[in-house]
Amino acid sequence: MNTYYLHDGTILSGPFDFAELKAKKITKTTPVWCEGMEDWKQAGEVEELKKSLFSIPPPIKSFVVPPTPSKNEYENEIKKFARVNKKPLLLVAGMLLLTIGTLIFNIILKRRTLKLEERNNQTEYNNHQYKIQEKEIEDQKNFITEQEKIESERIGKERKLAINNRLSSIKNLLTVTHSNLNNSKNELNDARKFQFLRTNGEREDEINSIANNIVFWRNEIEKLEKEMSMRYLELEKIH
Repeated sequence: MNTYYLHDGTILSGPFDFAELKAKKITKTTPVWCEGMEDWKQAGEVEELKKSLFSIPPPIKSFVVPPTPSKNEYENEIKKFARVNKKPLLLVAGMLLLTIGTLIFNIILKRRTLKLEERNNQTEYNNHQYKIQEKEIEDQKNFITEQEKIESERIGKERKLAINNRLSSIKNLLTVTHSNLNNSKNELNDARKFQFLRTNGEREDEINSIANNIVFWRNEIEKLEKEMSMRYLELEKIH
């Protein structure tokens, strides 16, 4: 919008914009001038000012003021509004309940999942511990078995050594016993042949004594041979 100068017939003032012109309450006959105008004009002759400052609004047409609704009408309108908006409210409430229900379900499901995972982890831990215990027990069994084997071998070696020593002793005893038996047989032959300087009774007593010795040595040989056979069988079992 242009700015205008004013002249009251004596004093020149301005320039003024539209708001300032309106504040000065100029009239249609007030002389005004702006850049681009050839000469001064009355404000009512300037189209821009005429529309802005001197336009007259149209007369007010008559209209009917709506009556104030009564209490019953007001309540009916509220009920009507409630009925109209009931479905959206129910829909929102349903969606809210569905959201809350879904959230609660997810929380419960998550808790159950966590409990299940915890139980699975505990089960895996228990199984791992059980396997460790089984391995320890198996190792102990193997160790005991190995120790028993070593002990059995040691006892077997000692027993074998004792049997071999006894067999050697039996062989020596058999040699001595056979020698004693042969000596007794020779003595018996000599006693039967020698008849001088003794009575028949003395001779018979000597023969009987030597015969008893022969029986004794034969029994000893039989015992030693039986024991030797048993020792050999025992030695075979040890092998």
